[in-house]
Amino acid sequence: KKQGHTVEAVDFPYLDFLVPVYYVLTTAEASSNLSRFDGVHYGFRTTKATDLESTYKKSRREGFGKEVKRRIMLGTFVLSAGYYDAYYAKGQKVRKLLQQKTFDILKEYDFNNWKNLPIQVGKTWWGGEPAGDLITNYLRPAELTLYTTETRNELIKNYRLIPDEKGNIKIFNTFWQPEEGYDNVTPLFLVYADLINTNDRRCIETAQKIYDEFLQNKL
Repeated sequence: KKQGHTVEAVDFPYLDFLVPVYYVLTTAEASSNLSRFDGVHYGFRTTKATDLESTYKKSRREGFGKEVKRRIMLGTFVLSAGYYDAYYAKGQKVRKLLQQKTFDILKEYDFNNWKNLPIQVGKTWWGGEPAGDLITNYLRPAELTLYTTETRNELIKNYRLIPDEKGNIKIFNTFWQPEEGYDNVTPLFLVYADLINTNDRRCIETAQKIYDEFLQNKL
């Protein structure tokens, strides 16, 4: 707070699920990922083996510590045919739910700080309300519009976006040649059209400002 940050308490009713899901999923991944370290293909190899089976057993017994062995045993259990759906598959569903709920908490704050998003220059541009605000410093966006050449996965990774039918971010493909002087904003005619198309008084007033200052002499 002394540095000017706003601190707010939020309710997250899923905290009790974090540790159980963590142990189910990470032990399963440990069991799967460490299966290659058998003393033949990768990893430590015992010098006390007498045949192939004892090579596997003794190499893993001697090479892994107690905690690693516990995780492998538990992971093997949750991945077994009789318990896969009851533990691992259910854990994946809960992980997805936790991710979604975390995004739901953060998206309000991310939305209010949209100007700090690391927009990829030459790949993604602001349109509509955020573009109107950047150009005129007059409009506080209620909805965000992006035009981009980035893929779905890149958008999720770079901007922490997730598909949401009720979301307040619209994303469109680009279809123009970038204009000079506006590295992160769509062409002014498109900004104007986006704002007019909202039928919102705030946006129409901003569109008029853009028209009066930048567009009327170009027509």
